[in-house]
Amino acid sequence: MSLPLPSAAAVAVWRRNILVWRKLLGPSLVGNMGEPLLYLVALGFGMGGLIQGGIGGVDYIAFLAAGLFLASAMNSAAFEGTYSAFTRLTVQKTYLAMMVTRLTMADVVWGEVLWCASKGAISSAFVLLAAILLGVVSPSPGAVVLLLLLALLTGLLFGTLSMTVTALAPSYDFFMYYFTLFISPMFLFSGVFFPLTGMPEMVAAALAWLPLSGLIEIGRPLMLGLPLPETGRIVGALIEVGVLTLGMGTLAAALLERRLVR
Repeated sequence: MSLPLPSAAAVAVWRRNILVWRKLLGPSLVGNMGEPLLYLVALGFGMGGLIQGGIGGVDYIAFLAAGLFLASAMNSAAFEGTYSAFTRLTVQKTYLAMMVTRLTMADVVWGEVLWCASKGAISSAFVLLAAILLGVVSPSPGAVVLLLLLALLTGLLFGTLSMTVTALAPSYDFFMYYFTLFISPMFLFSGVFFPLTGMPEMVAAALAWLPLSGLIEIGRPLMLGLPLPETGRIVGALIEVGVLTLGMGTLAAALLERRLVR
């Protein structure tokens, strides 16, 4: 098995998914855009009107938009790396066909992960665009570039986590464990909807270690033009995400290779 890093062959897998996605562009975009935009409008304007003074001097809808930006990347990457990837693995037998070529399982996995990251970044970009058009946020061009890179990083992380779950899944029903016990708590308790400082101190300290929490802690100030966290916190969060991404990508490739060989 090759090193668990993107290669030219992995990019070919990524490109294959783009070509297929183009045929389903309409419904795919509605799915990626719809849910985060509904949250933004319904909670941002609805609940936001009930929160006097905003949060930390920031309007609630702006606070929410900054959290949904990365949460949408997580959700899109997680869905693509589970249900869509499992279909290619079991129903369409795409991975088995790929393994007949020069591709290694590491190529296949990292190509899929790159595609998960791309889908996540697309979803995040629409959230950012909607927030800008609504006049909710006005990040600088440099901040926009950094935010999109952060969305890609989020997609890479949850792409590898999701591919690992897919490698273990006996059926589609198995993904209910992943989304109910992992993705949903991450969505609710990583600072998307409220600051973690409102939680009990020990709980807040534990939740701060969730990978999405660290990413949002970096992304929210970028989007809102606020001071960034301490350098140590930024470096620590990025190292955590990097180690998890490489580790889970390697594990996913090993598990899928064993599954197909068996």
